[in-house]
Amino acid sequence: MSLPVEQYLSVPIPESLYLALAQHYPTGVAASIANILSDHLANKDENSRQEYSGEGSFQWAQLTLPHKTQLRTKYYGKYLIADIINGKLIWNSKSYLSVSELINTMRGGTRNNAWRCTEIKYPNETSWLLADRLRSHETKRFPL
Repeated sequence: MSLPVEQYLSVPIPESLYLALAQHYPTGVAASIANILSDHLANKDENSRQEYSGEGSFQWAQLTLPHKTQLRTKYYGKYLIADIINGKLIWNSKSYLSVSELINTMRGGTRNNAWRCTEIKYPNETSWLLADRLRSHETKRFPL
């Protein structure tokens, strides 16, 4: 019997967790764990690390944007403002799945670097902060 070409690592998990998994996946715990993790990573990649999280917050890469956060961009001299409402990006009564999609739409369907043309105002704050600066600050605090 020949072994598969892939190399494997041993990852310690609590025995109780392994036994619980064995009850749910009697045909093979290791293959099931690998499939679950592969699916999870594929979903994270597909969403470009932009996902809904927590109590009404929106996760944009390393930035957590809580409920009632506002995002704005300037287009032809006019500020356009969107809101985070219950974990969703809302502008003109439409929901957007990503900040990039939102900003590109707000700026006339053009392609933009959302980090560089989005300002954020958190709830109960009075000042707007450039998203790129916030990202830089969070990356220094919590490296990816």
